[in-house]
Amino acid sequence: SCARMGRSAVGLAIAMGERGRMFEEAQRVSREYRTTISKSLSNLLSVPGAKVESERILLYNGEGIIDQRVLSPVASIIFSSLPKDLGKILVVTASEDDSLKVSIRVPRSLVEKGVRGSLLASNAAREAGGLGGGHDVAAGATFPSRRFHSFIEAFEKNVAEQFGRMLRGS
Repeated sequence: SCARMGRSAVGLAIAMGERGRMFEEAQRVSREYRTTISKSLSNLLSVPGAKVESERILLYNGEGIIDQRVLSPVASIIFSSLPKDLGKILVVTASEDDSLKVSIRVPRSLVEKGVRGSLLASNAAREAGGLGGGHDVAAGATFPSRRFHSFIEAFEKNVAEQFGRMLRGS
């Protein structure tokens, strides 16, 4: 929580055995982190139109809603609340200056059939002039905000290709 909140020195000091004032500061930062996650999640879920669903993707557009520092935990919380048999890829966005950050979660059932979140993130991010990668179940990307539609188009295309390979393989 210290690193995500821009206070990595506090976390490092605690890891190296500091206590007293630093420990109190770490606890304060941890509370701020949890509050930021809670507010971002609550705000995202209450905004009409933030959730967009297609055949294979569930998108939560958190641009201007989610604090980008907590994008990944917010995506993980949403993902953990979804039905296990949903069969869709979760994409959650947050903005930072002129960049858009994306956090992607792929159900394990799809990964086992060949869907690769890391490839989806990296290929679509490249098309949008950014960078992406990660793991097969949890990946992410960053690219210029103005290229959001390019990213989504490339992402949808890559998802369709991976689902097509998955279906041909069964």
